[in-house]
Amino acid sequence: MTATAEEPTTVRVMTFNIWVGGEQVDFNQVVNAIEVAGTDIVGLQEAAGNLDRLANELGWYHLKEVGRHQQIISRYPLVRGAEDFAYALVDPAHAVAVSDVHLRAYPYGPYDLRDGATADEVLANEQYHLDELAAHLELLPELAADDVPVFLVGDFNVPSHLDWTQAAADASDEPFRTEFAWPVSIRLAELGFRDSFREIHPDEVAKLGYTWTPGYPPPVVTDDEVHDRIDFVYAAGPSTTVDSAVVGEAHPISDIVVAPWPSDHRAVVSEFAVTPKPVAALDPAVLTDAAVYDPGEQIVVDFVGGRSGTRVVVTKAGQGAPVCQALTRDANGVWRAAGQVVFDDNASGCRWPLEPGDYVVSLRDQRKVLATTSFRVRAPSEQSTLELDAGTYVSGDPITATWTNAPGNATDWVGIYAVGEQPGRVGSRFWQYVGGGQTPSEPVIDGTLTFSAETPGEGTASWPPEPRDYVAYLFAEDGYEILAQTPFTVVPAGG
Repeated sequence: MTATAEEPTTVRVMTFNIWVGGEQVDFNQVVNAIEVAGTDIVGLQEAAGNLDRLANELGWYHLKEVGRHQQIISRYPLVRGAEDFAYALVDPAHAVAVSDVHLRAYPYGPYDLRDGATADEVLANEQYHLDELAAHLELLPELAADDVPVFLVGDFNVPSHLDWTQAAADASDEPFRTEFAWPVSIRLAELGFRDSFREIHPDEVAKLGYTWTPGYPPPVVTDDEVHDRIDFVYAAGPSTTVDSAVVGEAHPISDIVVAPWPSDHRAVVSEFAVTPKPVAALDPAVLTDAAVYDPGEQIVVDFVGGRSGTRVVVTKAGQGAPVCQALTRDANGVWRAAGQVVFDDNASGCRWPLEPGDYVVSLRDQRKVLATTSFRVRAPSEQSTLELDAGTYVSGDPITATWTNAPGNATDWVGIYAVGEQPGRVGSRFWQYVGGGQTPSEPVIDGTLTFSAETPGEGTASWPPEPRDYVAYLFAEDGYEILAQTPFTVVPAGG
């Protein structure tokens, strides 16, 4: 159906953790699952470098894969409206907003309750998830209040208060399961977000909807596994939930069956009747696909707010003359309200390659500047470096990492892996954001952090590191783009 401002249209939205690139069982079954679900927009998690591959297999659009979040593919064109969401253009003149998150897995509340943690301890740990969502919780409700249909999807790694009720506890044989006020789902409900699965299936006892876990791989699970619903499709703004289903293996929990099932998570797909927002009524915005570029690297600019006569203009900071510019028309000469322009060695109207320095990008009409952003082209001498304060450590000794020329994102991070472990395929043994700790705080371009008993940054391993050979990496934007790396060795204490 073609969307108009007066006539709703149907949109199917899916969340799908595909399990470390979708290759643990059969990548083709990941493609099959999306096709069988009949979805239009998918928020993926753990794409691990395969986001464009999956989109290409489907013949869909995709965002650039730069980190854990916003791994979005869609049969509709996608245009980023901000760092934390994208617009899906259901037709050239109308849009819905989609945000995709993959929150940190540990500490994991259900496991901690199983293992004897108190409710207060688990609730205190959940502040990590609220901190991760802080920008989303500020921005997305504003979009919904402006009559934009908003979908927040993802692997939240935390259950819902709608599932952990007294009725569910009474029906469970797990002694630790009780009525529990999980903060993330409560906060989202307070902000007007609707749990689409529970809208359609309100009985949490009759319809469990567990997405964690069908097995790793299905049906292999440990005897003490805690099954729960941690993958969600939330909705806010002008939409009505029509249907919601669990997609998974041949199991009573699965409403849509795909066999063999390719992931350690089941997926969720929800259908909505939406009244999409006219693109012409959206706030103008312009974003680059990175904050820092190497000389000659392609620059993709997303824009919202185009109209007849608008241009995307790049100028050197402090200078007025354009070094690159492009009209916001498509290949047929039609003016676009939203879309992308690409600057590279094939672009006309561009002095390429751009010399190192700071630049301003603006969306302009014939009278004024509508929106701006900035980026930097770094000189070869500004490439990222990473060094440690030693090459060999006794197990338990502090490990201090020093880096230069990080891209300048709060979500840039340092991870430690054993030699032979591939980042993105396995989790890091220890990690911290460049601002220190495991919650993004501030961008640090040149800095130092320490892994120690006081600040271990534990990932898949516990402090101290076991004796063996390791590699420390500097990564960009919550993802696995390796900016710099350095090896080191840990030897036994007293050895």
